[in-house]
Amino acid sequence: MTARRGYLIRLSAARHTVLDDSIELRIVRFADRVPVVLDYYDADRGASARARLTADEAGLPTIRHFFKGLTALAEQGSRMGCLMCNSAIERSLVDPEAAARVKDHFDRLEDAFYTVLQNARKKGEVQGKRNLRAAARYLIVALQGMQVSLRMGQDPASVKNVVRIILHEVDSW
Repeated sequence: MTARRGYLIRLSAARHTVLDDSIELRIVRFADRVPVVLDYYDADRGASARARLTADEAGLPTIRHFFKGLTALAEQGSRMGCLMCNSAIERSLVDPEAAARVKDHFDRLEDAFYTVLQNARKKGEVQGKRNLRAAARYLIVALQGMQVSLRMGQDPASVKNVVRIILHEVDSW
């Protein structure tokens, strides 16, 4: 049994159950229901992250806080990674429907990073003619890599060092 931020997932040969507070979703064949679980996860966790990134006051400090949260997860010993990132690795090659949902999730998260970078430019936090779309893609790839590292159990000092490099790049914008 695994518990994480309001989600409880029980895995057994016959049945998989995902519980969130009073909502219960019973899945007889988990592989057939991956898209349902991904939609639920995106509507909860994905929407929350996008809302923080697209808030009117969001800027480079929001991005810094976002990535420093990965350091905190590593220090807590979390090896959960991200359901979307895990699904990209484990399901995308064999499940086109799951692959489409994962792609949509990361595309929308990239759009949220793009929005926060546009806000940062308006506030004078981003200088020059930096390609903000490319910068948003960089942040997505950095995030995905960090999530895989967390899943692998990377030691907190290593995670902190990589986040420091990512934030150094962000600060140079």
